[in-house]
Amino acid sequence: MQVFFISFLYLCTTNRKSMASSSKKKKSKKKSNPTKKAALPQKPWLGDNLKYLLAILGITFICFTSALDNEYVNWDDGVNIYENIFVTEPLSIRNIKEIFSNDIIGGYNPLTTLSFAIENQLFGDSPKVQHINNLLLHLGCTFFVYWLMLLLQLKRWPALFVTLLFAIHPMRVESVAWATERKDVLFGIFYLASLVSYIYFIKTRDKKYFWWIIPMFIISCLSKIQAVSLPLSMLVLDYYFKRDLKLNLIIEKIPFFLISLATGILGIFMLKNAGTLDIATHTFGIHERFGLGMYSLFIYLIKSIVPYKLTCLYPYPGTLTTMHYLAIPGALLLGFLVYKSHAKSRNIVFGALFFFFNIVFVLQILGAGQGFLADRFSYIPYIGLFFILGSLLQWGMEKYQNQKTFLLIGAGIFSAIMGMMTFQQNNVWKNSETLWTQNLEYHQTVRAYNNRGRHYKESGEFD
Repeated sequence: MQVFFISFLYLCTTNRKSMASSSKKKKSKKKSNPTKKAALPQKPWLGDNLKYLLAILGITFICFTSALDNEYVNWDDGVNIYENIFVTEPLSIRNIKEIFSNDIIGGYNPLTTLSFAIENQLFGDSPKVQHINNLLLHLGCTFFVYWLMLLLQLKRWPALFVTLLFAIHPMRVESVAWATERKDVLFGIFYLASLVSYIYFIKTRDKKYFWWIIPMFIISCLSKIQAVSLPLSMLVLDYYFKRDLKLNLIIEKIPFFLISLATGILGIFMLKNAGTLDIATHTFGIHERFGLGMYSLFIYLIKSIVPYKLTCLYPYPGTLTTMHYLAIPGALLLGFLVYKSHAKSRNIVFGALFFFFNIVFVLQILGAGQGFLADRFSYIPYIGLFFILGSLLQWGMEKYQNQKTFLLIGAGIFSAIMGMMTFQQNNVWKNSETLWTQNLEYHQTVRAYNNRGRHYKESGEFD
């Protein structure tokens, strides 16, 4: 992985020189598409950007230190890690073939399983090692988010605000503090690197960036199926950078749509075999599932600003309420408002579309899984919502320059609150007792009682 990213960073760095030389040669030529000649921002690991990026990474590390000593929890950690024979057996060619030939309770995430197997081979059965590596991967994702924000033409302070929100928002805790959710941070780092590479392709028209995306996309899909939304995110970037939205942009992305289609079909097939697609499908009709999906969409939107009642399992309701059905026209109205904002702010449309295209496949309209939403599903989608907040901050700082300090203080206070909530939320994932006790505060489910009871039994706490 280190060699892979060093090569990628080298390509992007060396391209800066080639762009400078090529721009001199083209001065006398006719003006071309502005996206081809627009200057790329300074790399986030160079110059003044470096100290700010290191500060963000340091704050993020501090906010997640409370998760580093967490134990395993009996919420899929067993079947994915310490009871998984593909992880516990000595690493071999045969074992690797088995990893890539089998799913884990309906999920096909072979690279995630392989990473657990490598850790077990090197360090033994150590939850601390896995939590540390989860955090390191999250820090890598944070680096790419900052780079992405600069490429999306946010100025330094709004870009830092977006990056900090991504890094320390309480909805990140499930993806980082839960050992099993290595899937999120592993798929995320290659997903974000693919987006960065695609922007370089848009700006330079250098094909090496385009073809570099394909292996990163495949790696991302092999880490978690949620990566299938990448070609849609690429189309949203086309819109943002004002590329002509014609058929050729779809044709250009055929390799990515094919990879997405193959990954999606394989994922649905494995979920079907595991029986996890049937949980809500046989309980609710299609219109009810759609209402449930739109309702969860609004919950994600609300939790991005007010992350309330965060827990590991949000069980399906026994029956749908009026709010579930009102969510359908509400979502249509929200879509109309986003559409109308196109004339005034391309940033709002971009952020909303990025969020929607990355959340739509996990809105549980198909009813996969045991809950109708999950904090971890917001890992990549929230970048779109945070980008909107960063754009609003940038707009406010430019329009009300006398209030710039006040706006930055407000953004800092909001970020500090999110960081403190994250530090506390990490403790929920301390062990199976803390996890399910907190879950029972919000949802009195048989599963929560069973899992906590199993923890007491295995710990010898029979009373």
